[in-house]
Amino acid sequence: MDERKGIQVAKSHDLTPEPLPAILIKAHKNDRISKKKCKKLLDTLLVEHYWLSTANYRKIMQELEKK
Repeated sequence: MDERKGIQVAKSHDLTPEPLPAILIKAHKNDRISKKKCKKLLDTLLVEHYWLSTANYRKIMQELEKK
């Protein structure tokens, strides 16, 4: 971060949000949501919104199974 006149200026890469699948996996691993709920949300992203590719979906499901 740069400091100009006492004001912190955020770089654009500092503001990049974490991908939603990563957030869901982290929430599941921290026992915030169930695996069933997580899978349902990911299914919605894949099927209804075409947001996830099938390959990424499989990789995310494998990550969920690791817990």
